[in-house]
Amino acid sequence: MRNLTMMTDLYQLTMMYGYYKEGMKENEAVFDLFFRPKEAIEYAVMAGIESVIDYINQLHFDPEDLDYLRSLNLFDEDFISYLAGFSFTGDIYGMPEGTIVFPYEPLLRIKAPIMEAQLVETALLTLINHQTLIATKASRICYAAQGDTVLEFGLRLNIGVIVEAGHLERFGELFETGGGAGGAAYVQQQPGAYPPVSAAFDLLFHQPVITDFGHKASKYNENVKIAENIVK
Repeated sequence: MRNLTMMTDLYQLTMMYGYYKEGMKENEAVFDLFFRPKEAIEYAVMAGIESVIDYINQLHFDPEDLDYLRSLNLFDEDFISYLAGFSFTGDIYGMPEGTIVFPYEPLLRIKAPIMEAQLVETALLTLINHQTLIATKASRICYAAQGDTVLEFGLRLNIGVIVEAGHLERFGELFETGGGAGGAAYVQQQPGAYPPVSAAFDLLFHQPVITDFGHKASKYNENVKIAENIVK
């Protein structure tokens, strides 16, 4: 995972600077990450722990990051020097991947010196919110399908890392994916498993449709499914 230290709001850095100038950098803080209830959202499927671990392990300011922050003329050199040696020393407690979680229940708990806890807020919200959203949506779709096979073709629609999306949709028990990288990642995680990958035929501009579909389907033996796609 690339270094995402600068994937934060400037607000987090100005808050850190305030703590630093007030001599509060050793003060300990405890932050909880949770979601609030909303109509028709009774639960969520926890996801994103692996990305959080990777993010924390890579957390540091590169020289070009420091040059940029220096150019803003918001921070003194003492604070820039502190950022140059920055690392996360706190503790993070999290629900296991795939756990069903409920409103106001802590998905993550961060216990760390207040400046460290402040910095990671934005990235942790981004990583957990996005990945939990995908896993929860997949779970709800599969529940609505009532045992029918569900295929996902979200590769062109997902915001974020495509392999992550394919992995997360497995939490919702989506049975097949349209992403080749997602299928490859699944096989790497479960050696010997059949890759749950599907592909679609483009029939939009082909006539007659039935003849064309039969011609294409015949090349794939029994590995053909018909999916109903309704556009409203």
